[in-house]
Amino acid sequence: MKGADKEKRATLARALAEGLNVKHAAKLSGYGRQTVYRLRAEAAFGAEVEKLRDELAWGGSTDLAPVINELVRYARQAAELKSAAALNVARQLLVETARLKQAMSGQVAAAAAKAAEDAHQAELDDWLATYGPKS
Repeated sequence: MKGADKEKRATLARALAEGLNVKHAAKLSGYGRQTVYRLRAEAAFGAEVEKLRDELAWGGSTDLAPVINELVRYARQAAELKSAAALNVARQLLVETARLKQAMSGQVAAAAAKAAEDAHQAELDDWLATYGPKS
């Protein structure tokens, strides 16, 4: 794939991940609508769009595992100090770890619901563009 094609494909994937309908995503990326439909049907391209959608939902990163692991490591180190202040810090770190895990699962579910709603709206927009009243 040539550099220009990669850029067009990346622009299209980003537009679809952001929730644009096929018509607008095609116009923005420079592809025709039929090409966009064909690309959306490809599993690899669909995975690319989903990955971007997840990154957008998380502000650029979906991987909280390193952060959670560090929090747990610091909590263990604090607990080894055997003082009331250190145990309090360990407790607070573990509470934050639990909060992050809970937020992560909620964000993923919310992103999936929004993706389904966006896909439905895109299909409706496309149907109206094809079969709806012409103005």
